[in-house]
Amino acid sequence: AHRVCIIEVGLRVEILGLVVSSTVRRKGIARMLIGEVELWAKKIGAEVVSVRSNTKRAEAHSFYPVMGYKQIKTQAVYEKRTGGSEEQEARRK
Repeated sequence: AHRVCIIEVGLRVEILGLVVSSTVRRKGIARMLIGEVELWAKKIGAEVVSVRSNTKRAEAHSFYPVMGYKQIKTQAVYEKRTGGSEEQEARRK
């Protein structure tokens, strides 16, 4: 999780990804981790915790509402490679 301060909405905490190993799922690990993030968010004065979850993770999509989270949007993420790592490598030589 990380904290973000956005001018329009103020201080918030985002969980960018949460994956529990399939060998230890359903043992309360995700619930505990989210609980710790929520405590931290409250401690630093953030009023909102948001979670990003890939659309492929159907199991997670039923878990988060149980934890009190509401789905607020669906989005597409686009990516373009810049080749920046190749340029960094060339500078090192």
